[in-house]
Amino acid sequence: MAAGFKCLAALAAALALLPAARASSLVNYGDMNAPHLWSELSALEHGYGEDVRVVQLGDSHTGGDYFTQALREQMQQRFGSGGIGWLTPGYVKNQRSAQVLMRMSGQWNTRVSHSEPGNFPLGGVVNQASSGATIEIAPKIA
Repeated sequence: MAAGFKCLAALAAALALLPAARASSLVNYGDMNAPHLWSELSALEHGYGEDVRVVQLGDSHTGGDYFTQALREQMQQRFGSGGIGWLTPGYVKNQRSAQVLMRMSGQWNTRVSHSEPGNFPLGGVVNQASSGATIEIAPKIA
């Protein structure tokens, strides 16, 4: 099973153990780190836990917020919002965010790690602005 799906499965399993999620058809695929996550989420739900941060590393379906949007929204409704989360550095083909609008103007040089060798940050994308280029990021939800 791909690492991205294992992480989502662990999250689904964590939610399944919490009372409101038990009636759903979530499946526990046996992630060995899941019990700790369940414990942290349960503590948070009962008002005595600390912030719980979940990191999902994956391909364009998770990085582009396609699969993760619904899961994030459900968790934020239940446990509170920890913020917008991951954003690519400007518009990147096949990436999107359910949380923000991104507008870029002017000339940008976009480099992606799968197209060229080099040292890249997490996400594998570098967007370099030419003189006068701008980027505007605005929340979709006020």
